[in-house]
Amino acid sequence: MSIFLEIIEYQETRNDEISHRIPERGSAEFKLGGQCIVRENQVAVFCCGGKAADIFPPGRHTITTLNIPVITKLLSLPWGFKSPIRTEVYFVNTKIFTDLKWGTKEPITLRDTDFGLVRVRGFGRFAIRVTEPLVFINNLVGQDDSFRTDEIEDYLRDLIVSHVNDWLGTNMKSILDLPGQYKVFAEAMKPHLNASMAKYGLELTEFFINNFNLPEEVQKAVDKRASMGAIGDVNKYAAFQMADAMRDMAKNPGTGNSAGMMMGMMMPGMMMNQLNQQQAAVLQQQGKKPEQYASCPKCQGMNEKGARFCSHCGEAMVVEKRCPSCGAAVHAEAKFCNECGFKMGTKPKCPECQHENLPDAKFCVNCGGKMAAKS
Repeated sequence: MSIFLEIIEYQETRNDEISHRIPERGSAEFKLGGQCIVRENQVAVFCCGGKAADIFPPGRHTITTLNIPVITKLLSLPWGFKSPIRTEVYFVNTKIFTDLKWGTKEPITLRDTDFGLVRVRGFGRFAIRVTEPLVFINNLVGQDDSFRTDEIEDYLRDLIVSHVNDWLGTNMKSILDLPGQYKVFAEAMKPHLNASMAKYGLELTEFFINNFNLPEEVQKAVDKRASMGAIGDVNKYAAFQMADAMRDMAKNPGTGNSAGMMMGMMMPGMMMNQLNQQQAAVLQQQGKKPEQYASCPKCQGMNEKGARFCSHCGEAMVVEKRCPSCGAAVHAEAKFCNECGFKMGTKPKCPECQHENLPDAKFCVNCGGKMAAKS
């Protein structure tokens, strides 16, 4: 039975719903001249003939061939402009979804300079929002009538754990360095996580590390060292003091190799934050609202939200799909990336334990082994 629509709108009924499809099954006949009402913190992705035709920002939109040029092209067919449009509309919620949780299902295996191989668990919280609705729908939503945060939270958790594993495997020397460094680690990791989530049309707005649990045997070793110092074993106590001093050195910016390495990793994120603040200040001086603008993923130039191409470098602001390996824009139905040749939808296996990992993982989340270098 056909469904005829003259007004399309959607009011969210769940706080955790990211997108909603109208109609929920099949497609509906929508008359030219009808109304599409998009509320604040929403965008509407208008699909015609199984393809995305346009993206509507918040407001009331009249569907005509005069103000929707993409639809005009799609309807330039033998039967003319009088027939109703067969369409589906995806309402995508662009608000920030907060209080999402991440944690390691299995302990992460790390090489520690003091204790050898150790297995630790990590926990924290993060917040996301949709920045590229077409990429989000093509890569994650598909034909789902209602897409909620619990459907993607497990995947994002695995993505975060993979990056945490890579970060600690590359930068951590001793498990004793972790306490007191959670904020520094989170800020340094955030740009890398954002780069990975951008391939799915998402932005990581907040990322927190709440805790890394020390293994029981490591905690006992730390307690034993403290007991040795209290007993009066001068030599062993001095060695423990040296390890403690190294940890304090890492906390003090500008001293020690560890601090220098940490600052080097944080520098790109700090420079990006400073650039965004400067651009926001310029927009405010011009009497414009910074929240109505978005930065180009290539040159970081500011453009009005909804722009299809960057006015500074011509880069596409809205793409249908990105390669999980190199981040290049590819066709929505492409099987291989035209930049790096990566086979879409595959996951590399660890050469040691054959566990599947994310395409850009450097260390295996299961055994801690180093992944094979990309050719």
